[in-house]
Amino acid sequence: AAADTRHTSLELFRDLPLASCLWQSHQLKLLEQFVCSHTGVTFHPTRTGVIDQARDHGLLSFRIPLVTLQGEDYTNQHQAVAKTPPAPSLQSQAPWYPWYEWQQPPEKDIARIRRIYKDYLKEETGPLGPSASPDEPALVPTPARIALELPSSWP
Repeated sequence: AAADTRHTSLELFRDLPLASCLWQSHQLKLLEQFVCSHTGVTFHPTRTGVIDQARDHGLLSFRIPLVTLQGEDYTNQHQAVAKTPPAPSLQSQAPWYPWYEWQQPPEKDIARIRRIYKDYLKEETGPLGPSASPDEPALVPTPARIALELPSSWP
């Protein structure tokens, strides 16, 4: 009878079998591969929920293994567990990695950047920053001036 139903549904619905034809007893092995054998969770649920329907009807069985947990496996009272000492760089208040420490860029690079952005930089009139020297004024970008001088084709 199942073959007749499938044949009829294939004729009526242009190669789309009816949902009642999709899960039958010979397809359970196919469905079992989509269920986790340890937890019973469906890996890839289908749009129609065929796996969940088969499980609800008792057609799919799944095993959840019994695992006895021992308290000594989860304790931190043994020789392998100790407080990790802080890194030497943290004890000396140095950066963790040497490249994290501030390094003054080479004067050649500073001159190149100033040359590229000279139209967008202006002399700072406020107090000098900690790294600026008193004989050379610090140059800072001016966002308002940059916005005015951008070409009209700028996105």
